[in-house]
Amino acid sequence: MAQWRVVENEYLPDVGFVYLIERPDGLIKIGHARDIDRRFAQLSREQDGLKILKLIRCLNRMATEAALHEMFDDYREFGEWFSLPDGYNTRIDWLAGKLLCAITSVEMELGPLFEEIES
Repeated sequence: MAQWRVVENEYLPDVGFVYLIERPDGLIKIGHARDIDRRFAQLSREQDGLKILKLIRCLNRMATEAALHEMFDDYREFGEWFSLPDGYNTRIDWLAGKLLCAITSVEMELGPLFEEIES
């Protein structure tokens, strides 16, 4: 998986990531972060064996997270942890594609919002 970092931008303070992280028991956390490395390290201190399943770049990470929480609310176990149904990837990939198109448009005007980093 490519590693990304947010490029600071005064016009878009909510740029960041929505992540899907899986626990060893199969539950999946849908959350958001501006600094994904720091957030994953924090979660890993709380729970062993976590795995990042998906990382979605977003113009507004909080709104995107809220939309995914609403989309999968019937599968919520507790808090931000879900037991997602088969085929959930298709729905999330569709949303991620739409978000990437929006990011590309904004980057044409403002410059890069994310930069790829070596892992």
